[in-house]
Amino acid sequence: MRRVFIIQILLFSFLIINLLSVGHAEHVSLPEDLTVARPSSDISKEIASFSGARVGDSWDGILPHVLVVERVENNGTLSVINAIGIKGGK
Repeated sequence: MRRVFIIQILLFSFLIINLLSVGHAEHVSLPEDLTVARPSSDISKEIASFSGARVGDSWDGILPHVLVVERVENNGTLSVINAIGIKGGK
């Protein structure tokens, strides 16, 4: 489980770095206090796998988009940040 968490942190870091350097994804504003909490060990792997960040372009590449699942609760509740940038980054 610890190895999975370390891999998730590395992937999350890689995604954040890519937000700052690739395409127009750098134009997505994220909170400064953004964190991803390690899911509790009593949460199933299937639910815990939602933890982390996903980056892409929404609406056929028109708008940059970031989805971050900050926290996964035991009851399956997720704390999520959904950030959508603006076309052209202006």
